[in-house]
This record gives sequence, C-alpha cells and structure tokens, in this order.
Amino acid sequence: MKPKSSLFSFVALLTLSACVSTRIQFSPTSMQQTFSERTSPQKIELYQSQAPTKRFMEIGYVNACCSSDSNSLIDLLKEKASENGGDALISIQVNALGGVTASVIRYL
Repeated sequence: MKPKSSLFSFVALLTLSACVSTRIQFSPTSMQQTFSERTSPQKIELYQSQAPTKRFMEIGYVNACCSSDSNSLIDLLKEKASENGGDALISIQVNALGGVTASVIRYL
C-alpha cells in the first residue's frame, strides 16, 4: 500500500506546484498619502540602474513573483504602479527565483 500512496502524494504535489500563480503587491511608503492614476501602464518609464533627471518622490514598492518570464512580470509591475499613481519604476531588480522588485516614483 505504501508505494501507491507515495506515488499519489508525489503526483498531487507535482500537480499543485504547477498551479502556482503570479502574485503582485504594492506597498506604499506612507499610509497617509494615496495617489490617483495619471500615467497609463504603457507609459510608465523604467530605470534599472540610473535615476531619472526629473524631480520625483518615491511613493511605494512593487514586487511580483513567480515566473520565468521577467518581461510579463515587469508589465504587471507597470500596471500596479499606474493604479497607485506612479509615473516610473526605478531600481528594478530581477532575481533568480523568478521575482521582480522595483520602487514606484511620482514626478513632482
């Protein structure tokens, strides 16, 4: 009986691990301020290793996990940044585990 139950457990675990969904989260830098959307997701600017020359304030952080397609995760970050009033993403980091993080900024 044990080999069948072990096989069943293995198949169940394999099936469940294939159903992991992509998660995205926005964390504001201040709970006292909220911003309305003003930049569409397609126009959110991306800065990986440099900061924009325009004056800005950091309004939060976004992270998305877990996918092997970092471009689709960045698109999700842009959507979340737009929903929360961001104009650009800076300090974008892609990790080996399939996650992407960035700071959300709003131009002044």
